[in-house]
Amino acid sequence: MRQSMEEARRSQLLYDYASNRHEFTLFDFGSGVNEVPTMNAKGEYLTRTAVFPMLRGTERPTYDGPLPGKEGEIIALGNGWFVTTVLINHLATFEELNEKLRGAEELLLNYRAAHGGAGNANSANG
Repeated sequence: MRQSMEEARRSQLLYDYASNRHEFTLFDFGSGVNEVPTMNAKGEYLTRTAVFPMLRGTERPTYDGPLPGKEGEIIALGNGWFVTTVLINHLATFEELNEKLRGAEELLLNYRAAHGGAGNANSANG
């Protein structure tokens, strides 16, 4: 099955974001998997997926805990690393996805500026 041009552009954006950004990356679940399906409370899969943009700090933290459960929530992973959630609608365009990722970057940068670079693995909303 062939991907549409829009799907290919979105996939390439996520790949580039995870591999080629200096200050940001995407959480990697292993083998380059950065995008995961979402479910409702009944355990049914939804038509949106989630990615977890991370603002890099110093050395990679050894954080082993939950990721943010909703958009706008930020978790400090340690060593100045912060993560948030971006939900992607299946029908979102390349431009919409890019805008959401840029919004997440701004959110993470503002959070780090307000709370300092060295985070203790605490939720911003908790």
